[in-house]
Amino acid sequence: MARARIRDVEFAWATFLVRGMEQGILPEADPRLLTRALLGLYNSIWHWYRPRGSVSLEEVKEFFLRRQLAVLGLPPGLADGDRSLRPAVVRNAASGTHGTRGARASRGRRRSAG
Repeated sequence: MARARIRDVEFAWATFLVRGMEQGILPEADPRLLTRALLGLYNSIWHWYRPRGSVSLEEVKEFFLRRQLAVLGLPPGLADGDRSLRPAVVRNAASGTHGTRGARASRGRRRSAG
């Protein structure tokens, strides 16, 4: 039962990431591996974080946010709200223009996520 739930969560994340890749928001990568890397970063915190420990929650947030952006292939400066670093597809959304990459067939990519 628990393993099936993990597969469901991984599939949902991989599907989400594939959609970002299709829209040109995320660089293309293996969605299954990327999912496991992101979830691994996130899920590891409970093993070692202690509220009264030597690392503040704010430090954990800053550290992990930048690492997750890096794993996604995005500039860590996005964590600072630097809008000039946002992918073209996001910047151009308001103007109705498309990003630099077209949508690609995702059928095979989604299948690999499950």
